[in-house]
Order: sequence, then C-alpha cells, then structure tokens
Amino acid sequence: MENEWKGLESLEVWKLAMQLGEIVYKIVQRWEYFDKRGLGQQWTDSTDSVGNNVAEGYGRYFYAENRNFCFYA
Repeated sequence: MENEWKGLESLEVWKLAMQLGEIVYKIVQRWEYFDKRGLGQQWTDSTDSVGNNVAEGYGRYFYAENRNFCFYA
C-alpha cells in the first residue's frame, strides 16, 4: 500500500475549527459596535487561532512540534 499524502483539508479537526470560526463570526457580526470591538474581537481571534494552530502544526516535520501546535489549538 502506497503512503498517500492527504492535505490539511482532509483533517476533521481542522474542518470543525473552520466551522466554529464561521459560527462565532456570524454571532459577533450581529452585536453592537462597542461589544464587537472588545469581546467580539477577542472571541473571533481566539476561534481563528484554533484552526491556524492546527494548520501550522500540520505543516511541521517533527512530531513534537506538531504536538505543541495541537496543544496550543
């Protein structure tokens, strides 16, 4: 059996992180300006960070680096 490389888009955890980011963004989008600037920005940044860390860890060569980014996510 040949070892096939699967892209980042095949990871279920990455797909879920992207869906979470979209859900949070839609929620925050309905808020008033003051709330968006404070808590809303922090919330959207943190949910975006989950998918970003999974993606960055996926691209690492060493297992320990990948594990660290998954922990951060």
